Amino acid sequence: MRLCLIHTHKLNMMSKLLAAFATFNCSSEARFSLITLLFSFHLLALHVEGRANCLVATDDIWSEDAATTVAESISGGRDILVLFTGSDWCPPCIQLETKILSQTDFQSGVKDKFLLLRLDYPRNSEQQAAIKEQNTEWAKRYGITSFPTVMLLDPKQRPYAFTGFRDDTPEAYATHISNLQQIRVSRDEFFAQAEAAQGDERANLLDQGLSQMTIEIAEVYYETVIEEIASLDKEDKLGLRSKYFAAIDKELRKEALTDMAIAARLRRPDDALQYIDERLAEIELPPSMLLQALNFKLQILSKEKRYSEAIALLDEMLRIPELTPVGLQRLIIKKVYLLVGSEKRDAALEILTNEIKARVENLMLVVAKGEVLDSGGDYQAAVNTYDQSLTAASSNADMLVELIGAKADALVELGKLELALSELDKFADNTAMPADLRAEVLVHKAMILREQGQTTAALRSESRALEIVQNKDERAQVQRLIDQVRERSGTGSR
Repeated sequence: MRLCLIHTHKLNMMSKLLAAFATFNCSSEARFSLITLLFSFHLLALHVEGRANCLVATDDIWSEDAATTVAESISGGRDILVLFTGSDWCPPCIQLETKILSQTDFQSGVKDKFLLLRLDYPRNSEQQAAIKEQNTEWAKRYGITSFPTVMLLDPKQRPYAFTGFRDDTPEAYATHISNLQQIRVSRDEFFAQAEAAQGDERANLLDQGLSQMTIEIAEVYYETVIEEIASLDKEDKLGLRSKYFAAIDKELRKEALTDMAIAARLRRPDDALQYIDERLAEIELPPSMLLQALNFKLQILSKEKRYSEAIALLDEMLRIPELTPVGLQRLIIKKVYLLVGSEKRDAALEILTNEIKARVENLMLVVAKGEVLDSGGDYQAAVNTYDQSLTAASSNADMLVELIGAKADALVELGKLELALSELDKFADNTAMPADLRAEVLVHKAMILREQGQTTAALRSESRALEIVQNKDERAQVQRLIDQVRERSGTGSR
């Protein structure tokens, strides 16, 4: 103790001397060097002062030998409090050690519950090679990157709580540590109950044990327990597999979809179909991802003109739960087009008619029915179909554009050009509609006019379309549409 007090006195004197030097008339660079040296001595003085204080307990309670501490923990059944500190460079570390951890009030509050292990990571002083190697290994093992860190371990060297610097009294900090130990006590109670349980009950008890700790600690340090929970809840009936494996499962599913997409593009059709089926048997996909996977198969079958297989697959896709109304309509429309492609137009129309009657949200189906009628030359029936849904689509501008454009095309086929153009102008003149959609309708009008050889009128319609849109990006999009129409009609920029 006397030696510590002498060192403290010398350090205090040195600090005063440096403070006096700092007032001398010297360059700013020299003054900065003196102040830096003064700060370093101040930290060292704090460190020594804490160890020299008459209220400081003896240092024997803190060990720096991890192997011996672990052995004592195993044999005596006591937890370990591990301090990761930076004794010569980290002010919060020095303050935590000198003001709290070295004080009698703290040590008396924890010494019967914990073995104390101090692992130091100095930057400005030498350290024995064996100690340095040991401390480096422990920091790596437990992922310690910030200082000070206080980690609580059970006798099996499993962490159950982490803490650090707190502006507490020594007694209050000891209470804080004791409260954290209750996490381990509660955890072990659930684990003990789980030992006598099986199946769902065991899975739930293990989960409750892990839930006493933070999810981050559980996921990093209790991998074996989590794997057992997942094996007990393979089907996720308890929601425990998804609780712990949601992120991992998500990545596995994304990887599986990527593999299926590559197979669909690069493998021979039959090999690709077989591979997709094998992957689907290995991994359970949520509805949205299952739909994507089956779409890969659908694309292959459609491309190969294997219509009956594709239609059967679409029936399977239509049974997928949680389909949105839009998603459902799209699948029905795909099935209808496959039927038309396999020369089963009447069957396609029957499906559309029934589905339109059965569904409130059916505008996409109405457009599809009109297109099927159109493709078969039933133009008047197509117009009647579109008219039936124009009122229902009045609040859906995007769908209204589809209906009006399709109706105009059918009217042209019926030889009613002026009526078709009038329908398009009526929408384009409606300022309540979005400008980009009004412009799109005018481009549609220009396309019809070019097909009729009325190039001058088409140019006026295109110019008006560009005038309506004010947004630069929207105007560029309209110009691209115009260019496509001109290229298709073979009229160039005219």
